[in-house]
Amino acid sequence: MEEWSKKAWEKIEYRELEEGKKTFQSAIRELKEKYSDTHVFKKLDKKVEDYKKSLPLIKTLKENPFFKENHWERLLKLIDQPIEGIDFSSITLEQVFNMNLQKYPNEVSEVVNAAKNEYNNKQELNSIKEYWKNAELQIVKFKKGVKVKISDEVKQDLDNHLNDLQGIEGNKFAGP
Repeated sequence: MEEWSKKAWEKIEYRELEEGKKTFQSAIRELKEKYSDTHVFKKLDKKVEDYKKSLPLIKTLKENPFFKENHWERLLKLIDQPIEGIDFSSITLEQVFNMNLQKYPNEVSEVVNAAKNEYNNKQELNSIKEYWKNAELQIVKFKKGVKVKISDEVKQDLDNHLNDLQGIEGNKFAGP
């Protein structure tokens, strides 16, 4: 566990953590018969239990590539933990374990959900931007000026994109 705790978050493979859980559980079962009444065993057992409880939340975080540095900061603020001294670009598994995320499943879920929605909003905005960057618009002379001449298809896309943008604007996950 010590080896993993110093590893950078982005280099952690969830599969390794899951395999480690099995190894730790096996070791606890072997030690339990002989040492279950000792303080050291109880402390070790608690550490392994906390590890097991935190794995589902760690899996949720690891499986979401849109969970970025700003989301770590948001999560820590939400669970009232200090953010000073944490470099979110190189966060370690030990720092994640120290957050005791197993105590805050709803908060983790909330921030992960926000990260997903923010990502989806950005994707939608990029799609709209790309469409209009490549859209063929025809500018024609009109009386004393010019006007933009567009096809019915482009008009329909404009309406759809305006609706999409209004949806994003009204979305609580819209950025500043």
